[in-house]
Amino acid sequence: MLPLLWVSVALVLSPSLLGGNILDALSTDDAMHLVEVRDLLNGQGWYDLVQHRGMPPDGISIHWSRIIDIPLALIILATRPFVGQAGAEALAMIAWPLTLLGAAMTLVCRIADKLAGPRAVVPALALSALGVATLGHFRAGCIDHHGAQTVLMLGLALCAGQLDRHWRYPALAGAMAAFSMAIGVEMIPIIVAVGLAVTLFAIWRGAAAARGARILGLSLAGTAFVLFPLFVDVATLLRPVCDSFGGPVLLLAGGGGLGLAMIATVAARPASTRALRLTVAAGIGALVAGAFALAFPECLRAPYGAVDPRIQTLWLDTVVETLSFPRMVRNFPEECLAVFGYPLIAMVAAAIAWARSGKERSLAWGIMLAATAAHFCVSLWEIRGATAAALSSAPLLGAALAVLMPTVEAAYARRALVVAVLLSPLSLLSLGEAAKAAVDRIRAKPATQAAADARRCTGVRDVQPLAALPTGRVLSFIDLGPAILAETPHSIIAAPYHRNVAGNGAMLDVMLGSDAVARRVLTERAIDYVVICPSAAEQANYAREAPQGLAARLVKGETPDFLVRLPLEGGNGLMAWRVVR
Repeated sequence: MLPLLWVSVALVLSPSLLGGNILDALSTDDAMHLVEVRDLLNGQGWYDLVQHRGMPPDGISIHWSRIIDIPLALIILATRPFVGQAGAEALAMIAWPLTLLGAAMTLVCRIADKLAGPRAVVPALALSALGVATLGHFRAGCIDHHGAQTVLMLGLALCAGQLDRHWRYPALAGAMAAFSMAIGVEMIPIIVAVGLAVTLFAIWRGAAAARGARILGLSLAGTAFVLFPLFVDVATLLRPVCDSFGGPVLLLAGGGGLGLAMIATVAARPASTRALRLTVAAGIGALVAGAFALAFPECLRAPYGAVDPRIQTLWLDTVVETLSFPRMVRNFPEECLAVFGYPLIAMVAAAIAWARSGKERSLAWGIMLAATAAHFCVSLWEIRGATAAALSSAPLLGAALAVLMPTVEAAYARRALVVAVLLSPLSLLSLGEAAKAAVDRIRAKPATQAAADARRCTGVRDVQPLAALPTGRVLSFIDLGPAILAETPHSIIAAPYHRNVAGNGAMLDVMLGSDAVARRVLTERAIDYVVICPSAAEQANYAREAPQGLAARLVKGETPDFLVRLPLEGGNGLMAWRVVR
């Protein structure tokens, strides 16, 4: 069933295999990853994570590591002699995410089996295949870091739940946690939750859990110390790099891992008591937290504290993956049952099943519940956590069905599959959308057509007409930046990255400002082209914010004397002007 479902889901997620174009599937981060891999293959330094065609001459510092670049670059290098550069890139953008999909579905099966035996596998697999939001991270073209981190978190939960079985499980768990932290910081809350669960297990079980906990902690710290010089310039060790792999993350990984090993060492002593182990754990936790706060106080601030308030309001607050639970309820109530209700159902059912399961599987249940709860809590702050929460809920709910449903095998197989389908994210999403449509009819509210206008100008192919223009610097809206880098030789000013404070601020000064302000900034930044898309949601925000600003005037067809309209063929509604100096 696993290979059959994998092939079926892979075909659904692969428009390029069904007559489409792989470039149509690229998000902004996917496009930037592609550009980063190209630059690496063209000779850019291993430790140089600056996009030099962004906000020249300083460039845009990118906040992820080279780890994801490695498999993409290897696939391109291996296949380029046979299919050319474009074909090799297309193969990489198909093969890598679909490989991760297979790994994720396999891990779901393994986790479900470890929790409740073989009877849990089929419903868990069905739930993973019907997780509509999660599967977006494994579609063809999705080469950003989220899919890999989700797979690593599943692997961490599987192996940490078996740390008292064999030494290889805690060793793999620690290594996967370190790799995830080296890729990006998004999964640190889940790693902390799993680490706390393991610590509590060591405190409660004492010597019986000491060996596995010690191996996990040493593996986490050791792998982090090995990865740091491989992917980060050691000269940056003391810099307060809070949003990527750097000194602060190394301190957390190293201090947390070594601290867990010390707690396990105390737990291994015959004379140790739970009170002593708890006291030691609290002291080590306070020591690591205090060292982090003293060494890197900048990292205790809000993650987007340095972002221009205008960017926060006009762009960041409109990015779907940053929406919080209250804003999801206001803006997309029809999706909330699938996004938030599904993990809640899984966790409640799993908690009941855990209470009825044997002691030998208690750790596995506790680890999976801790990981899923952490994903869920992250999703309440930013919706991006919901995708991983849905995937980790699949083995939980599948195992809970195996424990809670009647044991008559013939009847169970059918009933469990039916219940799994009914409780799946796809079914809950359909129910939410049907309920919203019914409410709208009762209120006589006209139906809204989300994304009815396809001319959003955010795809890579949309910017192809710009490639014919002489190479220069382009000022456009934020979400178009990576596509311009991927498809044209031009440089850009604005891009969807919180580190690009100066570039995004300069773009807003032009788009929202008067003619005098726009002319001054365009001259100071040596901008050659201004590009807009009247129907793009981001562009509409600028026109609404400043009705007399440049963006609003350009949308209305007005052209100031320092711009000259350029004819573009295609571009899905894209409009461009050359700056007159």
